[in-house]
Amino acid sequence: MAEAMPVVAASVIWAALGIYVSVTDIRGGIVPRRAVWPAGLAVAALLCTAALIAGNLSRFAWALIGAASVAAFFEVVYRTISATAMSG
Repeated sequence: MAEAMPVVAASVIWAALGIYVSVTDIRGGIVPRRAVWPAGLAVAALLCTAALIAGNLSRFAWALIGAASVAAFFEVVYRTISATAMSG
């Protein structure tokens, strides 16, 4: 049961970000990075914590690898879009 609490907390944070993004996108069309990165890091940290509490080190490693690869991908996409917008 203890390992489920971080997963529940991660789900709540993810849902809260979804609601925030929905409202922000309707009003301005731009989702601020200052909301996305902390929420993503919190979700990744909570899922890693759940894996450690459960004693499943392979799941912990997959959570770290997954979080790092998704973060790197979206950072590259953001910087590419920003550079294109500034040059055009």
